[in-house]
Amino acid sequence: MPSTQLQNPTANYLTPVDRAIIRLLRGSGWSSELQLSEDPEMADLAMRRMLATGRCRWQDLASPPIALGPARRGGLGWRVGADGRQMITVALDDTSAIILPSASPWYVVPTEHLAGPIELDLPRPLVRVALAAPPITA
Repeated sequence: MPSTQLQNPTANYLTPVDRAIIRLLRGSGWSSELQLSEDPEMADLAMRRMLATGRCRWQDLASPPIALGPARRGGLGWRVGADGRQMITVALDDTSAIILPSASPWYVVPTEHLAGPIELDLPRPLVRVALAAPPITA
């Protein structure tokens, strides 16, 4: 559903909290696609507000809601693509965690129904720059 329809005041199924979250997820000026902001603070705020609704699910509406989990320590690492190019990525020790790439990386552990921020030993503005770096060819 286009975000313009979601902002329609006649959409009675949306709460004021939902509308505020949609505003946080608005893409850049001309885009109607909903996405996390490139601003780390805004991305964190959007994630926390979505989880606070108690209606965030992972891939199945019948699954339990995802709750806010503890921050987890992570690091930057390298991932080798199928074409041999190397890309910077966020890594966690917990292999069951799925990393949500954004200006402020978060994890989801579907089996535990938890999501939370990933703490890195790098200022968040630099994390965004590192993750946006082009792949390195051998």
